[in-house]
Amino acid sequence: DNFDVKINSLEERLKHLATVFDVENKGKRIADLENQSQKPEFWDNPGEAGRLQKELAGLKQERDNLEKFKSE
Repeated sequence: DNFDVKINSLEERLKHLATVFDVENKGKRIADLENQSQKPEFWDNPGEAGRLQKELAGLKQERDNLEKFKSE
């Protein structure tokens, strides 16, 4: 069935994208950054804390975009 072929093709492309975007490692980095941000000393260096917060926001956006793509 042509529909099944298209679905299989899309699933393979999605798996490839997940690899390209390194979803697993990004998830680990998100967890690491969230843990760091919970520590009281996190804000001792505001410049570094801000940089890490920006990185966290960017990683979450990438993850959310991929999840949105998967659900469509």
